Amino acid sequence: MSEADRIERYRRRLDAHLATLPDDLARRRFCDREFARWERLYGDWLGNPSLMPVGATAFDFSITLADISLRQIKYGGALVNA
Repeated sequence: MSEADRIERYRRRLDAHLATLPDDLARRRFCDREFARWERLYGDWLGNPSLMPVGATAFDFSITLADISLRQIKYGGALVNA
């Protein structure tokens, strides 16, 4: 699977899940938690890339974090200490 395919597949899953949440506040909170999770994954990857899935790149993480950030803005911005 190509890098673009992985990223697009994640976007579709994220948007499908967000559509199931009851309101924008719930969507924003989910995006905040998802952003924090991906930040941790990126930090782990930077510390030891061999622990991550084969083919994962800094670009994958950067685009994923940017996509989540766009959704945070869409649903009202990031919450502090979500």
